[in-house]
Amino acid sequence: MNTKEKLLSFTLSEIGINGINGFSIRSVAEKVGIKPASIYGFFKSKDALIQKSIEWAESLISSTPLSINMNEKLSVIFLALFNHYFNKFSAPPLRDYYIMLASESFRDKTLYEHYQSLLYSIETEVSFVLYEKLKQNNKEEIVEFLVSIIASKFENLMYTLINDGKESAIWESEKFINHLELLPIFS
Repeated sequence: MNTKEKLLSFTLSEIGINGINGFSIRSVAEKVGIKPASIYGFFKSKDALIQKSIEWAESLISSTPLSINMNEKLSVIFLALFNHYFNKFSAPPLRDYYIMLASESFRDKTLYEHYQSLLYSIETEVSFVLYEKLKQNNKEEIVEFLVSIIASKFENLMYTLINDGKESAIWESEKFINHLELLPIFS
């Protein structure tokens, strides 16, 4: 990683930990091993550094294409999807980008839009792959898959109930039921 990429990476990490308001040019410079004033040789301002960090992270997200063998069993495809996203977002800088978006999206409309766009793109890609596989599969495997998803979602709903309260759990369950009702098997 060159100095500019280190600056971008540590900026995402710093914002993920301390928020945009707690972000420190000095701290990023120390982590990279340069003087704070040297950062301005790469970026004209603190805001420009933050903006370029976001753009850089988003370019990294799109640079790792999803590769799925549609001839595999549904469970193997699901595991491949999980591994793809887990590997992509489990290490810096994308882990830090995700943490930054999750923590700052409630304070900043632009970051909220980035966060929603990221979640939507993941959901769309996963939905497309699963739809393509399900439409070519037999019903028994579909039913087994749906049962496991519903059981897992129920467990998540109980977790939401315990941690976030009844209203959140009801909202989440209603949203999930609406998704289920779109499936012909549940209509």
